[in-house]
Amino acid sequence: MNYSKIWLIFGFIFGGLFAVNNLNAQYIIYQVEYKIPVNYDLVPEEKEFSSPIEEARFFLQLPQNKLEAALPAEEGHIQKEKTVIYIDGDNLAVESQSEEGNISMVSNFNEKKFYLIYWPMKKVVVMTREDFEKTQQQAQNIADKMLEGLSPEMRQKIEAEMAKEKATQARPWKVNATGVKGQKYGFDCEQYLAERPDELILIWATDQYPEVVEKARTISEKLDAVFPEDELETDEWELVAGKVPVEVRRFETDEMGNPVISVLAIERIEKAQPPKEKFAVPGADQGFTHTTLQEFMQEMMRFEER
Repeated sequence: MNYSKIWLIFGFIFGGLFAVNNLNAQYIIYQVEYKIPVNYDLVPEEKEFSSPIEEARFFLQLPQNKLEAALPAEEGHIQKEKTVIYIDGDNLAVESQSEEGNISMVSNFNEKKFYLIYWPMKKVVVMTREDFEKTQQQAQNIADKMLEGLSPEMRQKIEAEMAKEKATQARPWKVNATGVKGQKYGFDCEQYLAERPDELILIWATDQYPEVVEKARTISEKLDAVFPEDELETDEWELVAGKVPVEVRRFETDEMGNPVISVLAIERIEKAQPPKEKFAVPGADQGFTHTTLQEFMQEMMRFEER
């Protein structure tokens, strides 16, 4: 099981994926995430890109069927990770379903705790703000030690690259409607392009759920109270204020440095009461062990070193 990948998934969820501010609000949201490898055979011979943004715009605006038809034979099929978000008033639960196994996240805002439930491992990670901050500090200490071990020239180069990336991320987004409209996953959507230096995001957004957008605050604030959000993180909900970002596409590179199109989409929204068991945290009587965030992170590091 790829622990790092799973951790990133939940990091995105904590970053303000969805929120409500009505104690009686009840929704079930079905979401899917996947990456499409890019095939440069799709680029016409006479086509030359003048910038990374132009290259990203070309691939992001290609139809899905064209991208999938051009998949390299060795790719086999696109691995999709399914996520279901359950909202019942002030309660929030998230289930992630993938080929690597199922994981759930359950909130307990009264105790300011979150629970990550790793079903295949029968393990529950109890997360608090204090543990989260300690883990962040430990990660920073490790990064600092790694820099200290480098030559002055290499350290200066890495620090300059990090400063450049941070400055780029701090730049504001320019969001424009492309004028293209259509159906996405059954939603009536309009297409937007969000752009800043060397980065482009294509968003299909709908205004069919104004009540969902209006309720996108309280739980987000509660999440941030426990796990402070990075101010430089991109929140697609804010980029298309007043609308639900049904599909978000990015042109980026994967863990191996290969170009891919990452897709995050909402397939369905149901206004319904979630099953109560989705908010239950299993304990020792069900064969589950509980561990702290720091203990779990140390276990992750040992696993990655194998």
